[in-house]
Amino acid sequence: MRVSWRDHSIDFHLDDSACALVWLHKNIGSMRKLSVTISIAFTQGVLQDVMRGGSCCDLLESLPQLPPSLVELDVHCCKGILQLPALPVGLKRLNTAECTLTTLPVIPASLTHLDCYKCSNPEKLPRVAHTSITELNCRDCSLLEELPDMPGSLERLRADGLTRVDRLPRLPTERLKLLHISGTAISELPSSFPSLEVLWCGDTRIQQLPQLPRCTVLVLHSCQQLQQLPDQLPASLIELDCRGCSGLQQLPAQLPPKLELLWLSNCTALEQLPALPSSLFNFQCEGCSSLRRLPDLSQCRVLRVSLKGCSALKRAHSSQQQEQAQQQQQQQQQQQISTTSIAVSPAIKAAVPPTPATAAAVAEADAVAAWGFDPSDPARASTMLAAAGTYQQVQGLYQHSLSIGRRQRALVNVGTALRLRRVVADLQAGKNVSVGVIGGSISWGFYMQRGVNDWFAMFTSWLRRAFPSATITQRNGCVPATTAEYVSMCLDKFVDRDVDLIFLEYAINDGYTDTSVNTQHAQAFERLIRKLLQLPHKPAVVLMQALAQGIYGARGLFYWTVEDHYGVLAQHYQLPQLSVRNGMYHEVLAGAPGFSTAEIYPDVEQEMQRHPSELGHKYMADVAVTMVQQVFQDMALAPIDLQDEWSQRLMQVPAPMFPGNLEGRNLACLIGPEFRSVVNASQHWTWQNDGTAEKPKWGYSTSSAGATLDITVDTRAGLVSEDAAETTAAHGTTADARHGAAAAADAGSGIAASAVRLEAAKAAAEPGRHLLSQDLQQQQQQQQQQQAEVRDEAWWEAQQAQAEEQERGRLQESYVGFQDADMLVWVGYTKTWRRGGRALLTCHGGCRCNNVTVEGYHRYKTTQSYMAKVYTQQAGACTVRVTVLSAGSSSGGGGSSSSSGSSSGGRGSYFKVSGVMVTRRIGDYIGGDHTDVVLLNAMQGEEYKLAYG
Repeated sequence: MRVSWRDHSIDFHLDDSACALVWLHKNIGSMRKLSVTISIAFTQGVLQDVMRGGSCCDLLESLPQLPPSLVELDVHCCKGILQLPALPVGLKRLNTAECTLTTLPVIPASLTHLDCYKCSNPEKLPRVAHTSITELNCRDCSLLEELPDMPGSLERLRADGLTRVDRLPRLPTERLKLLHISGTAISELPSSFPSLEVLWCGDTRIQQLPQLPRCTVLVLHSCQQLQQLPDQLPASLIELDCRGCSGLQQLPAQLPPKLELLWLSNCTALEQLPALPSSLFNFQCEGCSSLRRLPDLSQCRVLRVSLKGCSALKRAHSSQQQEQAQQQQQQQQQQQISTTSIAVSPAIKAAVPPTPATAAAVAEADAVAAWGFDPSDPARASTMLAAAGTYQQVQGLYQHSLSIGRRQRALVNVGTALRLRRVVADLQAGKNVSVGVIGGSISWGFYMQRGVNDWFAMFTSWLRRAFPSATITQRNGCVPATTAEYVSMCLDKFVDRDVDLIFLEYAINDGYTDTSVNTQHAQAFERLIRKLLQLPHKPAVVLMQALAQGIYGARGLFYWTVEDHYGVLAQHYQLPQLSVRNGMYHEVLAGAPGFSTAEIYPDVEQEMQRHPSELGHKYMADVAVTMVQQVFQDMALAPIDLQDEWSQRLMQVPAPMFPGNLEGRNLACLIGPEFRSVVNASQHWTWQNDGTAEKPKWGYSTSSAGATLDITVDTRAGLVSEDAAETTAAHGTTADARHGAAAAADAGSGIAASAVRLEAAKAAAEPGRHLLSQDLQQQQQQQQQQQAEVRDEAWWEAQQAQAEEQERGRLQESYVGFQDADMLVWVGYTKTWRRGGRALLTCHGGCRCNNVTVEGYHRYKTTQSYMAKVYTQQAGACTVRVTVLSAGSSSGGGGSSSSSGSSSGGRGSYFKVSGVMVTRRIGDYIGGDHTDVVLLNAMQGEEYKLAYG
């Protein structure tokens, strides 16, 4: 990449050496006289994304010709761009929201998502019927006069606020699931929408509704020409909003049995209501001036009733006052609430049939009294009543399976939740909110119908129902059989940069490590947290800790999980932490009803006990929903100004908990088919997908000892020392941060400098907090030894001792000269119990590094992705060679030994390489409890070991 300055302008020229994501620093946005030009010259297009919207986007005036490999283009808020270049034929996502484009270019057939929200200039959209679009958002495009015919793939259409549009285009009515057309001039809808789940057509001219057999949310507010609803509403309906439908005279004789929310405010022509279903909890009919009597509420679970402005109810009361006076007096005595603390007037209370359920209408007043506020303060009481009602609305839209006590136990740490409060505030305000999850196969949805009954799908489905005015996008970026470090290295491939709320689920995949908090996994997890916290939208990061593997077996120990180690990080960074273990450990261990093996695990998981059943996923969703509900309630009861100085300081990212453990900047992440472009493999390697199309596991594999595979990457990074100091300075000025800056700075070369670094490494490698006593550690080791095969264990120990001794000797010899290695190359590989072998990593070409031996075998019956870390130098073409060793060879033997693999049980010569990552070395993050481990980690490279996954 070349950057040139000309007066008040910057020119960027990008070539194949550029990283996969191009974006500008946010501070450039303050330079109002600056113009920015980007030119791209790719011989083999590797660009995957161009420009994420931000404060500097209005400086862009044009884009160059785009590379054919581009799959996503996001230029939202780039108000200086008036026209886009031709779009690549493979483009899948296009975001031009809040731009001033005069027209949009021809849309390629490959496009699946188009967002042109608040594009103020276009009068029409380009043709899209030939595309693969599943989601189209053209909301509030004020000059649009008509919509084009839609493709047969469309599932979600947001066209609200298009005041000039008076008719719908041709739609795939059989496939459409969401339709928003509120605020348009549309007067007629198709006769039927067989698959539609959400219909928003408020403030339109429609007079008749179509058939909606699967509809769950129906919003008709301000449809003044609508006089009646269909005789039979869909049985699936949960929400019905008819506010401001002044022409509506009656409702159907029977309301849907699942209806939970009914809003009829200002339906001035409505005189009577049918029987209300028992599922109803939120009922509003303020301003219904013609309504004379309420139906029986005795069978309802109503938590909020709002009747303000229903003047006819008072007149009805006058004709019945004498008959109901005695019953009213008895009711008031039972409640023992003064009239000043009741939000519903005595006249309206009298108009409600005198049943025990009438207490629901004054439940809010009871809540105020219970909270201890003075009911004689009308302003305070009114505020708290409104808060209680709104909270109950959000709470009631979800049916929990876990009891409130278990859910509260699962909320290990919520902290100040400032970022989460901001997300909830955005949901309330109807803004765009992006939600994501990264983790392993549990949150990926193993054994579940992904996107339907996995816990993340249940949670996001509730979010949409609880906050219907918000636009919620979701992304499940989980990768089965991977660790947090793996995702951290390739974050942009799994997490949207504009994410607002992100869940992390790695309690199983990162495995049970040691009793010390200061472990390699904990350090890697901290670097992932730090990367996420610094994304453009400053997202709320939540730790979702799944139930540890094998809780019923010999490992069914409360502490047998990595979540306690990660909990310290949650406290350091004030992150909410959710623990399924804390919520139901004792019930699971006792096999209580609802928590037995047969219930929380599917049949195929009765032995391994890793992936939960649908009920297990429901429990996880319960905990996530409860967290948002509690924050929602806390915001009402104890508001915090998110804009004040102290709140802003708390939302900043503090210095690392582990001194010097700064997150590096990724220069390359090549996995999947992209990996092939940098590999030169011998004939003994096979490129194959060991997974499925939905869950791919691409890589090069071989079972031939001596087979070699060369990976050639560019490891040049520029001014690493200055970059390290700049990164450190941006993360605080505490003593730890200053120490990290000094460690990251270039201290020169030679024996004296290397000795200083080694002493710093030893000082940083403190054991940390221990969670087990020595006796328990010995018991744990004895259990492991008893479970392992004696023959295999003896062979393993002998080989490990021999290999470590040889490696330590080589390291001591080559230590001087490699202390200034400033780059990291990570090689992805697989460990398995099925004939897994060993490989030797060496460097060739223009770079040097220490040899690294990689173990591809483990005893656990699972296949897991790992990464080997190699410290190297900057070079335009650095080749890392992978050489498969024979089953019995030592780490330095290069495959010369002829020991039989059969003598070692499941060990063999199978080895698989799955990807490569290049990062800058920022600081020295050192793990382990012993000096020799510190030396190995600092100079030799590390293998990230897992117990299970």
